[in-house]
Amino acid sequence: MKRRKIMSEFYFEILNVKENEDGSATIEFEVNEATKNLIKRIYNRKRFSKKLIREFIIDGIKRKGGEK
Repeated sequence: MKRRKIMSEFYFEILNVKENEDGSATIEFEVNEATKNLIKRIYNRKRFSKKLIREFIIDGIKRKGGEK
């Protein structure tokens, strides 16, 4: 059986980060269909949306920072 790199299917690129006056940031990014489908599976959702990707990114930042 042939092994293949699963991670090579997924694509998530941050294109631009703009700092806002209130201290928040606006992030522009690009993801492919495989990544969208993975995120939908992780969160058990049928549709991919801005709200879902926001939740995914915030969860990732929290995990990286040691929060659970």
